[in-house]
Amino acid sequence: MDGLIKYPRTRHIKGSGLQKGDENLEVVDIAKYKGCRLIVEEKVDGSNTRFGFDAGGETFAGSRGHLIDLSRRDIHRERQWNRFKDWLAIQGDRLLEVFEDRYRPFGEWCFAAHTSFYDTLPHWWCEFDIYDRSREDFLGTDERRDLLKDLPVVSVPVIYDGPAISFDHLMSLVPPRAPDHPDHGRPWTEASLYKSADWEDALDRSIRREGLDPARNVHHFEPTRAAEGLYLKIEEDGVVKERLKLVRPDFTQAVLEADDHWHNRPIVPNVLVPGADIYAPTLHWLEPAADTASPRP
Repeated sequence: MDGLIKYPRTRHIKGSGLQKGDENLEVVDIAKYKGCRLIVEEKVDGSNTRFGFDAGGETFAGSRGHLIDLSRRDIHRERQWNRFKDWLAIQGDRLLEVFEDRYRPFGEWCFAAHTSFYDTLPHWWCEFDIYDRSREDFLGTDERRDLLKDLPVVSVPVIYDGPAISFDHLMSLVPPRAPDHPDHGRPWTEASLYKSADWEDALDRSIRREGLDPARNVHHFEPTRAAEGLYLKIEEDGVVKERLKLVRPDFTQAVLEADDHWHNRPIVPNVLVPGADIYAPTLHWLEPAADTASPRP
């Protein structure tokens, strides 16, 4: 088991909203990387969850520093991962064929809504990085695509693949708020690819399906369609050289103002897009635009 592999801490770029625990991280100017290959992904609000296989083909999984017990479904603290455990049990043989004991995939497990509620997820586990134990590095986007192309895995959305330019360019990657939005003209936008125009109704239904009162629970979730932020990777020679993030400042404020941690309240499940089947034998990478130096349409 590889319990020592941890996901690297990610620095903020200037203009990002700092989160709890980030106070000692360096803040970086994106201009430092001008001209470098930049991959921009939507930053998804979930639990950083990894899995892998040992030399004997046994599956293991973890979230941050917590190892997940894949053999049990009765652990209260792990209740949000029960579907993840089922998914690994069903898809494990296919995943083992490709990953063997060499690759360690990381993703956001999004079954339980945290601060953002999603109603058009293609999967509850959205892959965003793969550690290669042979190279002792994280694979670049092209290498990940090639590795995952025939697997039952969906990755986070790539919204830009091209040269790093400027902060203003980053802010242009998502469309402006609607003219009738109270925050129209501000730089942050209603941009999440995983929230429909009817997300509030979907949230109400998800709360009710759990036997909960919407009036007592809806306040736990941010009242906006906006994405949490952007996740940036500087890539070279097939690996990730630098990783940065741009978090929406009012998302950070929403987390700070929350009256409790999502772990300590009833689970409200995020919703899959109609037709999604996480147990299908093959799923599809969410491709960026054909012109990879342009934002996804």
